[in-house]
Amino acid sequence: MAFPGNNQVSAPPDPLAGDPTLTFAQHLGTGSFGNVALYLRNAPGLPPEYVAVKYLPCRQVDYNLIRREVKSHCSLNHPHVVLFKRLGLTPDRRFLYMVRLI
Repeated sequence: MAFPGNNQVSAPPDPLAGDPTLTFAQHLGTGSFGNVALYLRNAPGLPPEYVAVKYLPCRQVDYNLIRREVKSHCSLNHPHVVLFKRLGLTPDRRFLYMVRLI
């Protein structure tokens, strides 16, 4: 599956490199709070799927803001809004990440 708009922005190091179910595909962008990347999710027993992963350095995380974002995102049901799948910490516990189905 090809994704247009690869603008060759330099990608930060992959914080999810230690997760065997997620394979880095492409850096999608950088915002004021963190980065978003495209990953191929290979969960056991499920078909492979592309997911967008937003990851933020834990030292910069406002947990109230994250809680509100997750709560509002879970209540949305629209074809132009990606579905929220999972919230977690990277294996080294330096980054908080959010997985969304594309």
